[in-house]
Amino acid sequence: MSSKKRKSPWIPVFIRDCTKPTRCDRCNEFIPEQHLIFFLPTIPGRRPKGSVYCRNCFIEWIDGLELAKVL
Repeated sequence: MSSKKRKSPWIPVFIRDCTKPTRCDRCNEFIPEQHLIFFLPTIPGRRPKGSVYCRNCFIEWIDGLELAKVL
């Protein structure tokens, strides 16, 4: 077995129910309670506690990284 280097670092994504109405950090739309939110831990250039994305923005973000085929 040969060891291969990853092309890019893994970014953990936490998917959870929204417990209170909040805003998407990308499109600034409200995410209602009980809807899924996608929480990305600290990414350079983002807020220090991490970023919250709605479903649509998360899919667009993944498409931008060309990782949609993994989903």
